[in-house]
Amino acid sequence: LDQGVCCPITMTFAAIPALDMAMVDRSKSETAAFLRSFREKLTSGKYCAKDVPISSKDGATCGMSMTEKQGGSDVRANMTEAKPVVPGKAAAGDAFWLVGHKWFTSAPMSDAFLTLAQSKEGVSCFVVPRW
Repeated sequence: LDQGVCCPITMTFAAIPALDMAMVDRSKSETAAFLRSFREKLTSGKYCAKDVPISSKDGATCGMSMTEKQGGSDVRANMTEAKPVVPGKAAAGDAFWLVGHKWFTSAPMSDAFLTLAQSKEGVSCFVVPRW
């Protein structure tokens, strides 16, 4: 077995519970529809190396971008900020600008990334599509 596949497969597998939690109470929203579609592609068992949007793929992978220099594994020390794209719209599922510097991103060739940033509620997890 080529060990080069272990990180991308592990990160993709680990993303599933986080996506499931994000879909709770959002079953009819546009965000939930994206998350459901993305989850289906993550669990499809297919791989598409093309650098195209997730919607154009049969399968997808998910990386993680959580670590920052000043915090290391203590993600509570992260300084990346989540700012609403539309002022006043800062609920789960709304669009945010993430501003900061990540020290390490696992599986950087992935189609999307779970990324941590400070929101008004504290450290929050965001799904950031590559496209």
